[in-house]
Amino acid sequence: MDCTGKFSAYIARVYAEHASSPLLMMGEDICGSSGPIFSPNFLREQALPRWHWIMDPIKQKGLKFLFHTDGRYGAALPIIMEELNTDGLHPIERNGCNNIFEIRNMYPQKLLFGNVCCEVTLPHGNIFDVEDETLELILKIGPQGGIFLGSSSEVHDLVPPENAAKMYETVHEYGINPIDIESIRKRRYKIRNNLKTRKLQYE
Repeated sequence: MDCTGKFSAYIARVYAEHASSPLLMMGEDICGSSGPIFSPNFLREQALPRWHWIMDPIKQKGLKFLFHTDGRYGAALPIIMEELNTDGLHPIERNGCNNIFEIRNMYPQKLLFGNVCCEVTLPHGNIFDVEDETLELILKIGPQGGIFLGSSSEVHDLVPPENAAKMYETVHEYGINPIDIESIRKRRYKIRNNLKTRKLQYE
């Protein structure tokens, strides 16, 4: 752990001196779909000090530090968000793992990345499912700011191109501040009626 931690810390120091963007993301998958892989004590005693080796040079230069882990955060969430004090969290998986709306209420000043579902909606939904889920995120979190909309993990090879395109198109059309809440509500109402009609036709 010390070897990889010190190497990553060296990379972070170099990046902090020659930053090409105002943010650095550290990938550290510490959670699975059922919760954290490691105990809170292990994270506090072993991981947290080494994370600081990487994060501190970044924040000392006024840059943002983004923490990445897939899975259900559970007891790891306050360690990441409060004890480490990361500036943002990526990618906030859906599908029973995390509730991004609860996380936003708990941490209104943090940057949140995600969380259009890459397990169900993006690969198996239609463009209306994708649009509706994207609009929900814009409607409920967009007005507060601090959200970078995208996949809940990645846009993988099972995602139809039209679904990925619809997610990005929806963000560009409805996600620009100031957020037009009424237009989003009307659009979601129309989408849901369309989805309901299609379901009845299939039955």
